[in-house]
Amino acid sequence: IFEAALPAGATYMISTYYTKRDAAVRFAWFFNFALAGPMFSGLLAYAIANLEGAGGYEGWRWIFIIEGLMTCFVAVFVFLFCPNFPQQAQTWFLKPHERERLVEQLEASRGQETEGSAADDVPIWKILIDWRIHLFTMCFFCCDITAGSIASFTPTILTELSWTSTVAQLMTMPVWAAGIVATFVVTWFSSYINFRAPFIFGACCFQLVGWIIMKVYVPQAGVRYMA
Repeated sequence: IFEAALPAGATYMISTYYTKRDAAVRFAWFFNFALAGPMFSGLLAYAIANLEGAGGYEGWRWIFIIEGLMTCFVAVFVFLFCPNFPQQAQTWFLKPHERERLVEQLEASRGQETEGSAADDVPIWKILIDWRIHLFTMCFFCCDITAGSIASFTPTILTELSWTSTVAQLMTMPVWAAGIVATFVVTWFSSYINFRAPFIFGACCFQLVGWIIMKVYVPQAGVRYMA
């Protein structure tokens, strides 16, 4: 429940610091850290599984305990050092001349968004009924649900390829590594040519092919692993 606001909030925070053209690669960095988490947690889970019985806890409990403690530790520093929005950025994060230049670039890219600007004159009901906002919100929701499902059930899916649970945890790493590489490549090219639609459509097609292969249950384990 507490994590639910993180993707949307972090995405909004990033969007306030970069122009539309520059934001794509920065979003890729953020989401790739989200992909790197499950990638290294697979390796960590493989190692923690050997703690079976330590302290009277099963190995899977130690996975939640250790990864949860790591998250709480990092959260303290995020709370202390998360910067404000560009217009009120702390001096340790942006010097005054850097802040002024950044605000000028952002206003040139998308106009003023501060209090009293033209953005304040837009009625809230127009935002609530804007079909584009709802469409992209639904797209983001579906992508997030899919990503969350893959992160949760990849080890279970891989055990169906005749691997033990510990080996399946280890074999999740190439899956996430491939996602990280693909994300960087696609976002860099789309940002370079400043064109999004073909890359989004192509990524959806690749994902659809993967789900179809999983659905029809191809007997070859290597083909299902590729999917």
